[in-house]
Amino acid sequence: PYRVTGQLGRGGMGVVYDAVRDDGEFERRVAIKVLPAWSGVALAERFRLERRVLAALDHPGIARLVDSGTTPDGVPYFVMEFVDGPPIDVWTRERRLDVRARVALMEPVCDAVAYAHRHLIVHRDLKPANILVPADGHPRLLDFGIAKLLARPGGFDTGVTATGHQTFTID
Repeated sequence: PYRVTGQLGRGGMGVVYDAVRDDGEFERRVAIKVLPAWSGVALAERFRLERRVLAALDHPGIARLVDSGTTPDGVPYFVMEFVDGPPIDVWTRERRLDVRARVALMEPVCDAVAYAHRHLIVHRDLKPANILVPADGHPRLLDFGIAKLLARPGGFDTGVTATGHQTFTID
């Protein structure tokens, strides 16, 4: 039910598109992340893990999962709330924030990270490009593509992310 209007970004874990819900039910701008064509089985499993991680998180400082699925040709995707704002470093520079204001802006980011940690999820890719600040001034954390889920219910390690494995994003 979504119409893609452009590409927002491309990284090691997928391509993110700007889109709108366009099926006549209602209109909403969203971001759609699609597993890239160059992916293999391991990347597809990481992508599915990212969907599960996002589905488990409900915090105002974390971009929300809206929908997910698989295209008719078998490509997994998920739909997230669209965060219309620049990365946190750009936002602070544009507003010439002093140190006190920058620290205050980081408090809700730290709260979002702590929330994820309480849910046994480690983001592992915290950087300005993954923290956007919309017009309301409340930063949103996104891109859990290389997150580590520390345990499944029952305390079993997921085993998806091995120590020493490096995943890189393109900036």
